[in-house]
Amino acid sequence: TNVQRALRMLDQKDLVRALKGAPEEVREKILSNTSARVRTFLLEEIDVADVSAGEILDTQVRIADYLQKIAREGKIDLTEPAT
Repeated sequence: TNVQRALRMLDQKDLVRALKGAPEEVREKILSNTSARVRTFLLEEIDVADVSAGEILDTQVRIADYLQKIAREGKIDLTEPAT
């Protein structure tokens, strides 16, 4: 899926920082698109991550900018699927 493809392109440490401050529904969407091993790693790291609100926001913005860039390059599709 697009989510899985995008996740493979992100640094896991950045993902931990971004998920630390993410709403539960966003966190669940991301974690449900990872393997059990990666999910366990991310949850453990999120629990112990000591990051400031500023670091979380900076990382979230950087990831959003990167996802938009790779979408423009045609590497992922960020449009919502029809339901």
